[in-house]
Amino acid sequence: MPDETQSPPVNANPEASATLDPPTTLGGILRQLGPGLIIAGSIVGSGELIATTLVGAKAGFVLMWLIIIGCLIKVFVQIEFGKYAITHGKTTLDGMNEVPGPRFGGPRNNKVNWICWFWLIFIVVALAQLGGIIGGVGQALSIQMPLTESGETLNTFHNEQIRAQLAGTEAPTGEEPTSNDAVIWAMIITLGSIVILVLGRYRMIQNVSTALVAMFTFVTIGNLIMIQSMPGWHVTWQELMSGMTFQIPPGKGFAVALAAFGIIGVGATELIQYPYWCLEMGYAKWA
Repeated sequence: MPDETQSPPVNANPEASATLDPPTTLGGILRQLGPGLIIAGSIVGSGELIATTLVGAKAGFVLMWLIIIGCLIKVFVQIEFGKYAITHGKTTLDGMNEVPGPRFGGPRNNKVNWICWFWLIFIVVALAQLGGIIGGVGQALSIQMPLTESGETLNTFHNEQIRAQLAGTEAPTGEEPTSNDAVIWAMIITLGSIVILVLGRYRMIQNVSTALVAMFTFVTIGNLIMIQSMPGWHVTWQELMSGMTFQIPPGKGFAVALAAFGIIGVGATELIQYPYWCLEMGYAKWA
């Protein structure tokens, strides 16, 4: 006869029987990386490429220390948001609505926390940033793969200007050609994204993001290797060390530093989105 004074096995609890142990094998771990890959596909992309190159053009390597610190801080904040969503089964905005502080709007007993109203203002403003990112991607694709003859003519004009600048010679004169290739590419990207979001489910978006992250990683590493083999363009050890002096460039250095910190790594949008993907993946259900 079993000892009835002992605690029942875990599986005797219907709710506990639905829990899953965390994976211990490499294959099992890789199959559970979906939300991280989706966020990686959204945060390490066009916005960071445009913003970080702009910061590098204005400040050189001086702000590299800020890039590293910003990425580290935001990663730990992101982890805590994810833990909250998985532990309580609530979305990020539900958690933010529980933060102490003034509450406005809504029914008397269901007013919304001030930080959620702040988030609403931010997300409306962020739509303009997303439009700028799509436009930047359209410009990049029009340079790499022009769709019309006018686009090829514009690329040739810019190439001649850049060659003359690097050679220290006089740039070609004449009126700059016009092209709508960047707008066409931006429309193609927008329509393609709409189709993926309307027709696709979580698994489809995860697979697309995984493929994009892999391609982006290999392209970035390949570009770095190619640049290091080019005299005059490769990154030197002295330049890397100058980026760890914890200094802010003079002039508009503070504004550049603030912009760099805001755009790098995990931004405010991704901090909110990541727990939603964790819930969609089923982490909270099986924890």
